[in-house]
Amino acid sequence: MCRTGVERPYDECQECRLNPSNEIHSISISPHGGPLHDRLAKYKRSPDPDVREQCTTDLAVILAVFLRNHTECLLTGIDVVLTIPPSNQDAGVHDIAARLRLFQLVDRARLDRDKGTSAFTTPKQVAGKRVLLLDDTFTRGGTMFSALRAIAQARPAEVAPLVIGRHFQPSYADNEQIRRQLVASDFDESRCGSCSGFILDPPLRDPQHSLET
Repeated sequence: MCRTGVERPYDECQECRLNPSNEIHSISISPHGGPLHDRLAKYKRSPDPDVREQCTTDLAVILAVFLRNHTECLLTGIDVVLTIPPSNQDAGVHDIAARLRLFQLVDRARLDRDKGTSAFTTPKQVAGKRVLLLDDTFTRGGTMFSALRAIAQARPAEVAPLVIGRHFQPSYADNEQIRRQLVASDFDESRCGSCSGFILDPPLRDPQHSLET
């Protein structure tokens, strides 16, 4: 990942070329308008507090099941869980992470976001630590890659970027071919993108105008 917003013959976007050392792990593909995309939107913005509560719980379960099976696929252990804050007053992935019993056994922190520049500041506690960097959605990658650049300045021992949903538009470019690949493969919670070796061909693409989260 992410190879987003590019056309052939290019295989990578500019962000990936500038950030070659970090593999962005995603729990699931999140097709626009699909069930996961719906929950990721509603846990933040639904006017109904009961809907927000249920969607937050659903996403926490997805995250907990994934980490139960695949923490070792990401890094050798977790010392700090670092969450990326939202750019506005919406709920954020920290609300999901707060529900996981696993995360009560490690340090938890949030990146600070400068209101004027939107640049991130990293807590000092990540220095020399194994860091799980957590966000809810990956679209074009600007937020995640900006967070990774900020964290690198704090010199952690390891960083594993993880998102719950990797957004894509099924109607864009050759994504219909990707959709058919995914539908043809059975879901297996014991496999992830790192340990199953499943590679999308063609690579996942989003339109340039996709909204960044």
